[in-house]
Amino acid sequence: MVCVAHIDAEAIPTYLSNVFQITYRVFTFITNAVILRYITSDVLGIINVRLALLYSTDTFVSVEAFRRAALGVTESSTWRQAINLVWLSVPVSAAVSAALAGLWLHALSQPAPEVTSEYRLGVWVTAAMVVLETAAQPLVILAQAMLFVKLKVVADMVTLCSRVALKAWLIALYPSHAIWAYCVGHAVSSALLVVIYYGTLLWHVRSPDNCLPVKSASELGPRLVPGQPVSAAGGRVLHDLLRAMSLLCLVAVTFGWSYSHLLLRLYGGALLTAGPAVSLLRAQCAYVLLLAVNGVLECYTFAVMRQEQINGYNRKMVLLSVIFVISTGIFTRLFGGVGLILANCVNMLTRIYVCYRFVAGLPLEPAVSVPPLLGLRPPPAVAAALELQDIQKSGIRSFRDIHVDESNILIWQGLIVPESPPYNKGAFRIEINFPAEYPFKPPKVVFKTKIYHPNIDERGQVCLPIISAENWKPATKTDQVIQALVALVNDPEPEHALRADLAEEYSKDKKKFMKSAEDFTKKNSEKRPAD
Repeated sequence: MVCVAHIDAEAIPTYLSNVFQITYRVFTFITNAVILRYITSDVLGIINVRLALLYSTDTFVSVEAFRRAALGVTESSTWRQAINLVWLSVPVSAAVSAALAGLWLHALSQPAPEVTSEYRLGVWVTAAMVVLETAAQPLVILAQAMLFVKLKVVADMVTLCSRVALKAWLIALYPSHAIWAYCVGHAVSSALLVVIYYGTLLWHVRSPDNCLPVKSASELGPRLVPGQPVSAAGGRVLHDLLRAMSLLCLVAVTFGWSYSHLLLRLYGGALLTAGPAVSLLRAQCAYVLLLAVNGVLECYTFAVMRQEQINGYNRKMVLLSVIFVISTGIFTRLFGGVGLILANCVNMLTRIYVCYRFVAGLPLEPAVSVPPLLGLRPPPAVAAALELQDIQKSGIRSFRDIHVDESNILIWQGLIVPESPPYNKGAFRIEINFPAEYPFKPPKVVFKTKIYHPNIDERGQVCLPIISAENWKPATKTDQVIQALVALVNDPEPEHALRADLAEEYSKDKKKFMKSAEDFTKKNSEKRPAD
């Protein structure tokens, strides 16, 4: 059940959510840089790694399964069961929080003695705040399902910004009690979250234009009742999202790996670059790529799964959790802090594999001409640009003077410079056209310069086995194609001839062929580039 008038009113500020997310991350980035001037990197690591990891793990384990199940409800008649289900997350959260807090305090290595007492406080406060926020989850999920976009944006903005700002302010005042400052900021923001959602939805239920699937405030709580739908998503949307996320994250990986040291130097000075922070940031860049791909794939997977498929997926998640725990133990022993990120990468890879197998088995939608999972591969223009860079760096002497069409990077021109007679008297311009399906379809090579060759016809078409439809492999690189082409020019293959007369001449009277080819080359070829 969704109120159309409400959607029209709330859908307008959807873009504000994206603006806020970016602004919040910039704000957090700046405040962390300020905080680093007041506390050590060890204390900041406890706050931003240990306690933040406890919070995210606790929230995920306690709430995520209930949230996914409740958001699958599309009929107002089943909202009572959904609300009851989400309320079960509160006792589950209390049990999980207590267990994880004990794990953080007794199983993991403890911090330095000077911060141990505050660290214990931080662990228990974080666990308690997860339970408090879980108590608001029935209303959070209801608001999300009813498209209360403006409420979500405001609630996130107020709670997250207040948490960061209050933490930074208190740390600046009391730098020796940084974890205590974190606890205060977290407690205030969690309380604000509960107040905002309860206050707003209780007011909305009592208003005349209420369009929620509940008619009184009492129906927001769990109640006894006597007694599943799946939505579809467009394959084209999945393809485009995978393509966009892959490209954005590949940019982050490329520059993040190369400039991690410089970024950390500018951000926190020698304090950060002296330790393992550079390696951690580089590993995190790779993890972000996997995290983004997994997020898109899992959203699509849960949108199209039937109930029995979701149950099967949940059973697989138990196995994946075991793999994650084992990999965490192994990698942290081998690589320390970087090992924790590597274990998360393994976790993301296994989840991506499960979702990939499921999506690959779905029938292709009639309106979609390209399989959605192809969005994971770089588009032809990106692949061509990367290969062009590799060729230019390698400095292939037999392929020179490369020009690329400014309006279309999928069209290249360059000079083939043979080394063997009779073609070593000149150079030959070729054009390489990459199809839209590249690398799944081979590029097309055409000679723009006339050449006296049995494997190249008068129109410049080439009989090159490596780019034939039956021999082409997506893993084949353009430099391999060029090397095969140069080898063909230097050593003709009459058995694959396009010009039967020249093939016969080459086979029966090679001396005559060589003389004719040399004369033709001197007359029609381009000037060889200077070495």
